[in-house]
Amino acid sequence: MATSLLTLLLTVTAIIGMLYGVATLFTPEAYLELLGLEPSPSAVLQARYFGAAVLGAGVMLGMARRAQEPKVQAALALGNLLVVAGSAVVTTVGLAGGLLSAVGWGFLASELVLAVGYGYVLLKLK
Repeated sequence: MATSLLTLLLTVTAIIGMLYGVATLFTPEAYLELLGLEPSPSAVLQARYFGAAVLGAGVMLGMARRAQEPKVQAALALGNLLVVAGSAVVTTVGLAGGLLSAVGWGFLASELVLAVGYGYVLLKLK
């Protein structure tokens, strides 16, 4: 059960990462404006860095999604739990501070669902 859920979570995370990565890398202004952020030159540059990192992570997760080794599965679950939980904290701060548009709520919902899923998998793998 935990292995099939991990495969599903990694697949979903990989797809999200690749889509956000491409969008943010190639259209950072639109991405920033969607979030309600000012697309200043420094923010655009930072968004492109984010896009490149998320695209790379998405590709890696897609390739690793069927890993069967218990240590690798645990590492993938823990690493992704930290990423999505950390992202949820950052998104919450951005929403609470009025920095993000209502789109941030959708980001937060997906981050929380993924965090719960990865946390559950991590507990079941131990």
